[in-house]
Amino acid sequence: QVPSTLAGALRLAAEQAEAIEQQSKLIEQQKPAVEFVDRFVNIKSSKSITEVAKILGVGQREFFEWLAEKKIIYKRSDNWLPASTYAKYFDVKIKQVSETKEVSQSRFIPAGIVWVAGKWTKEKTQLSLGL
Repeated sequence: QVPSTLAGALRLAAEQAEAIEQQSKLIEQQKPAVEFVDRFVNIKSSKSITEVAKILGVGQREFFEWLAEKKIIYKRSDNWLPASTYAKYFDVKIKQVSETKEVSQSRFIPAGIVWVAGKWTKEKTQLSLGL
């Protein structure tokens, strides 16, 4: 709707200016994250969840908890596995350690590293901005 009064037009202009300022702040804060993610576009091998946590500069426990909270991974027996929705970002290695026991390791593929790094940094940036 187009405002019909000068006060309405000024209010709309102020609201738009505030929105633009917030977006500019968000873009500025995300620049390091975007540069960080760009560094991983050319990663050629998969990385364990622990390795990705180190790359992101976050504690292993916090990262696992965040992944579980977002339902990206879940725990079955002693193994962390990707939820089916996010399986495309993982390579799951399964090793038979005995006749009755398997051990699996979920590893982010290169595209998964880029995806999760972007998701992690976006969420943390939004939290820091109070959005």
